[in-house]
Amino acid sequence: MRTSRCFYLLLLVSMVLPFSIAAQLSGEYTVGSGGYFPTLTNAVDSLNLQGISSSVKFKIKSDTYGERVTINAFSGASETDTVVFTSETGNREDVTISVDAPDSLNNFLIKLKGCERVTVKNISFLTASSLLSTHVFITNGASHNRIENCSFTASNVVTSGVDSATVINSYYSGEKEEFNEIIGNRIFGGALGISLAGEMPLVEEGNVIEKNEFEGQVDNAMSVVFQKNFGIKNNSIDHQSGVSAVLIGRTEGRGFITGNKVYTTENYAFNVSYHNDAGLTDSLFITNNMMSSPNGTPLLCYYSKGVHIIHNTLYNASHLFRTLAINDIEESNIQNNLLVNNNNYEIIQLVNVGANVDCNFNGFSNLSGTIGTSDRGIEASFADWQTSPGSPGASSVFNGSFAFRNLDYDLTPFCGMPDEFRTTNYSDKLSHDVNGKRRSSTEPWMGAAELRLPDYHTADFEGYVTDGTDTLKSGTIKVYADKSSDAIFDELTSVSIDGSGFYEVNSVEYADEYWLKIIPSDPSFITSYHRGTLRWDDSLAFKLSDSCDAYVKDIVPRKLEGIGSGGYSLSGTITETGGTGKTFGTDPIPGLDVVLDRIPPSKTVAFTTTDENGYYYFGDLPEGTYVVTIDYEGLHSDTLYEVKLNSDTTEIEDLDYCVDFGDRIRGCSPEIESAEEIFRDLTVYPNPVNGTLFLEGILGEYSAFITDINGRVIFINQGIQGNTSIETENLIPGVYLLTISKNGEQQTIKVVK
Repeated sequence: MRTSRCFYLLLLVSMVLPFSIAAQLSGEYTVGSGGYFPTLTNAVDSLNLQGISSSVKFKIKSDTYGERVTINAFSGASETDTVVFTSETGNREDVTISVDAPDSLNNFLIKLKGCERVTVKNISFLTASSLLSTHVFITNGASHNRIENCSFTASNVVTSGVDSATVINSYYSGEKEEFNEIIGNRIFGGALGISLAGEMPLVEEGNVIEKNEFEGQVDNAMSVVFQKNFGIKNNSIDHQSGVSAVLIGRTEGRGFITGNKVYTTENYAFNVSYHNDAGLTDSLFITNNMMSSPNGTPLLCYYSKGVHIIHNTLYNASHLFRTLAINDIEESNIQNNLLVNNNNYEIIQLVNVGANVDCNFNGFSNLSGTIGTSDRGIEASFADWQTSPGSPGASSVFNGSFAFRNLDYDLTPFCGMPDEFRTTNYSDKLSHDVNGKRRSSTEPWMGAAELRLPDYHTADFEGYVTDGTDTLKSGTIKVYADKSSDAIFDELTSVSIDGSGFYEVNSVEYADEYWLKIIPSDPSFITSYHRGTLRWDDSLAFKLSDSCDAYVKDIVPRKLEGIGSGGYSLSGTITETGGTGKTFGTDPIPGLDVVLDRIPPSKTVAFTTTDENGYYYFGDLPEGTYVVTIDYEGLHSDTLYEVKLNSDTTEIEDLDYCVDFGDRIRGCSPEIESAEEIFRDLTVYPNPVNGTLFLEGILGEYSAFITDINGRVIFINQGIQGNTSIETENLIPGVYLLTISKNGEQQTIKVVK
């Protein structure tokens, strides 16, 4: 009997022990049917139990998951060692987590319970319940987490209280949930979209809500209370019910409400109160926002010490609500805002404001000329507002009416800003606009109209291809703009030049700046840019004016000028390389424009294109100094190469160039290393290994990773320089594959433990 008990005890220990001493997680794991972890629950349970030894990524297979999971405070997380849950494809539409809550205790799809350094991204969340519709619950001090590029869809006919129907809810838990980021998500429905709620004295610090889209909330899009040093940035909000789109209250430190586009049919776009600090370091900064509240007040701010309201555009059309209402504020700079009421009611109210409230250099617009009221004795007329003793708006300006392109989100002035709204004064409290561009005191301010226009706006421009003497009467013009983050300009359209030299571009995609390249049919002209230049030069960009009419601009390409003949020549080959090292390429690039100028002074003397082998040639050249210009369409910078031809250099060959598409065309550097050269001196020892595995003999930067016999990655180290070592203590005995990778070349070695 004793033997039997011992046997079963040993059997039980053997079953439990491997799990109790399981190695910490590291590397990438697939989740879902056929994956390393069959379910989300399996993955999260392992994370909670085992912790991590380095960064971990859970790649979730495309499917719908009827699970709810709680991520606890696991071991190993740090600033450099993080955890990511993401769809395997990177598309949030491919992974959906959907299950309705059975009760208030399980009112979540994902609960972040005290965990740190977790990112949830590229996932869709869905609930149908109108009673319990929280998707992400952040609690028990969960901090330094990130929710990114997810889609949240909850009921938009919520019948429950706000707390139980907040889509992303960080509710006061007795601990501080801090430095969490909610970025780039679409949030539909719920009573509240996002709630960040601390409590006195545990005011939470460093939380950020950025680049999210809100729609369909029954109460508020977001509520932010008892927060410190927080950010609400570049969000788009469509709010159709409830008193306020955004509630901000009981805040401290330096807060930023910037770059948001808010539309509401209700009373307030932003309702801000009780910011408890003042000064340039601890005030609340409300900047670069577009707030539209046709039936109410776009911005209400009250009972606060320091709030600076700068470079915003605010719109309403109410006969009951003011555009901007400021009550009981101790310190504020209200400057360079565009405040519009398309009705005959007052625009602004300043009541019980302190001596440090400065309301100047603003633009006002309404139908009646009635500006507003102030407890400094300012009357309703604009003249009184400007000139009365103690006036808060001596340098503000007024216009009787104003029109915008779109009253829902885009409060960009239609056909540009009227001249009377322009001023060289600007607030020194805000040195950059929302796009990061430094403001200049010599340029006009335009309120939040400085925001980049959305893609659905278009532009028109036209003119003649002439310099007043020579007119090009046939050919093509290509229109380029910088529309993406890569190093290549994007071609937007092309138009033909008519028989009179006229060109016309209609409804082209909007961009801040355009570049026009002229491709002539007349052989006496050469393919080049307007104003006779050969380069993508910022000073030559078309910058659209504020006029409603088409932008009119005469342009002209360069013209070939005569040159004598001689016995000198230039030639070379242009090839393509895929990296940034600008090494010799293997793929020739045909059809590139190559222009030859003779200096000084600059004369364009020859033009050719590369042949099918990427080869170009200029012959019969007289002695002199020349500049070779190679133009790859779309690269921001072309290549200029100066060379002298004389009795010492009768000809120059192999003037070769490489295109790497990440920067520009440049002279090629030596060939890249072959796989044989990279791994010639590689040594991996000891093998078999029991403790530390050493890698030696590779120069430069490389990567190493280990997989088991099933192909699961269990170790990754990137960006290695020189010799390195790998600890194998946590690996169970068996056969593994070590792969070393450099410059696209790989070598795999079998390692036995």
